[in-house]
Amino acid sequence: MINILLVEDDPIIGRGLEINLKSMDYNVFWKKTLKEAIYHETHNISDLVILDLNLPDGNGFSFCEAMRNKKSKTPIIILTASIEEEVAVKSFELGARDYVRKPFGNQELMARVKSSLSIAQNNEEKLRFGGLTMVVNRRTVYFDKVEIKLKNKEFDILKIFLERPGHIISREQFIEEIGSHEILDRTIDSHLSHIRSKIKKSGVNGVKIKSVYGVGYKIEKE
Repeated sequence: MINILLVEDDPIIGRGLEINLKSMDYNVFWKKTLKEAIYHETHNISDLVILDLNLPDGNGFSFCEAMRNKKSKTPIIILTASIEEEVAVKSFELGARDYVRKPFGNQELMARVKSSLSIAQNNEEKLRFGGLTMVVNRRTVYFDKVEIKLKNKEFDILKIFLERPGHIISREQFIEEIGSHEILDRTIDSHLSHIRSKIKKSGVNGVKIKSVYGVGYKIEKE
């Protein structure tokens, strides 16, 4: 299912968009404030964001900046009543995929939604190994079309493995490549344990994350 985050404080516009999007079999998460939208996207991965700029607790540009700061490639369609050229320019500078002025026709917006999703899906980077499929830009992992839920650091670690299957990777390499103070030498084993457990529970056969004593770890086919 396609997950769409709708950020719109106007109850009439929001409800209308929610109905139209759901009629196209999209999952819709409707948020009415900037705070709610940022919280949602911090804990979830959306396939598309439809974003009103004028929100009761701030400007939608703050959301765009938050998305880009975490290097998200989720496409964003901006909704605004503004006719100022600089607003459109700033939207694209902050990474918006499309820009729609209010009032708009529902058919036009739905066409733009389809177009943005199609471009995003065609540009998806995928890593595959032993039945696992990682969609990098959506930060999701699947086995036989069933998603394996991973936390952010678990995803980052597994991505390093899938980029170099069969290669031994040291703790120091993990820490350097993830580049986070949250990853410490003593936490690597904990993250790996959780990854192994989640892979096993998902029914993945033939994939093993192996410890190489005194050197590091590698992912291999059993």
